[in-house]
Amino acid sequence: MRVRTAPHPFVMLDAIYMKARDRGAVRSKGMLIAMGVNLEGHREILGFQVGDGESNEAWYEFSSSLKIRGL
Repeated sequence: MRVRTAPHPFVMLDAIYMKARDRGAVRSKGMLIAMGVNLEGHREILGFQVGDGESNEAWYEFSSSLKIRGL
């Protein structure tokens, strides 16, 4: 997934949780989401990553991946 090059004056990071089957069991998984608001005021999904939760390590990895992709 490629991040758009349009400027985003506002970027929000959040997580939602949903149930997913993992190794034969249903577990709660966190989806880390980055959403930006462009100069025209439209919201855009800039990236997402599924993980086990919202640890500092998970957020660091996710935000680093966004930075590497140009956000």
